[in-house]
Amino acid sequence: MKINLNDPNQFTLEGVRQLLASEEDTQHWQLRVTKDGFAYLSSEIGNINIQGLSFRLETMMAGNSYVGDAASKDDK
Repeated sequence: MKINLNDPNQFTLEGVRQLLASEEDTQHWQLRVTKDGFAYLSSEIGNINIQGLSFRLETMMAGNSYVGDAASKDDK
């Protein structure tokens, strides 16, 4: 799943919740944003396949509830 950060109808709290819920917390994930403004969770972490990215955030380690259904419902 991707969120178009240039579209205010997609870049909402609900859109971010859906993005987090779209994957399970059973592997490591990295939030990446492309140069054209699309945010997505990548199972390729670190500096692998980073061409076309504007930036990437620190890797979210598996089992820490950063991703998944529970994470999507956490207001913190």
